[in-house]
Amino acid sequence: MAAPQFSESQFVIGFLREYLNQFPFFPHPFWSYVDMRVPSTKEEVETGADVIFKRCSHSVFFQFKRSHKLHYNGRFWLKKPERDLPRSFFDYYRFKVYNSPESQQFEKLRDVSTINPFDRSYYVAPLFHTTASFKKYFYRQEILKNSVLIPCKQFRKSQFNPPKFNINDGKQHYILYNKRLEGKLLSEPKEITVLNAKLMDEPLNREETGSQPIRKILEWCRWDSSEKKERMNSDFEFNSVADGIAYLSAEYDIIWQPIFF
Repeated sequence: MAAPQFSESQFVIGFLREYLNQFPFFPHPFWSYVDMRVPSTKEEVETGADVIFKRCSHSVFFQFKRSHKLHYNGRFWLKKPERDLPRSFFDYYRFKVYNSPESQQFEKLRDVSTINPFDRSYYVAPLFHTTASFKKYFYRQEILKNSVLIPCKQFRKSQFNPPKFNINDGKQHYILYNKRLEGKLLSEPKEITVLNAKLMDEPLNREETGSQPIRKILEWCRWDSSEKKERMNSDFEFNSVADGIAYLSAEYDIIWQPIFF
């Protein structure tokens, strides 16, 4: 078994740099319609996430993991049933699933993605383990391409709940995956869905239908205020929904509250 040679912080920085670069910057920078949050220790316990992106219509929760690489020739020290996995599944990567009574990280990530039907939560893990690979992918901006996302909403299915599976059975659980995007949840092997971070089912740079009318309203507010700028002393920049709400209320007594379904 080969241990990861880079830190989790390095992986997070490399992944997020490429993730954020996928958001369109024009006509408005991504931070005007995407709220990026790094939860406090208390908040992480509540959500199970390392990083949260709140967009107009939904939120995305990321829990980052580093992985050990396991080779077929080194399988003999593994315990069953992992030792008996088919040769075709090797070489693969593995990380521990944490779900202590204090953190309940697995259950939090599973449940947080169901608060809003459009919300998503993922384990994020690399398809590499050496410092040399990290540097190569970082400078080529290929971290995303060489990372996987494990959607946590799938763990609400019956096969991942008692009596078929119990995350709180006292055993050590692992998530396994390989470069063919095959995945398993142990201790008893169960097939799981694994996505390539670059080719995920929901494109990261997709224009949200919910954000388009908001941008149009903010653009109108910006135009309207520019027409009145000679008589107005306004600090509004109209880069956020809050600016639009305040402007419409002050100028036209309009109460605007975007609602998304």
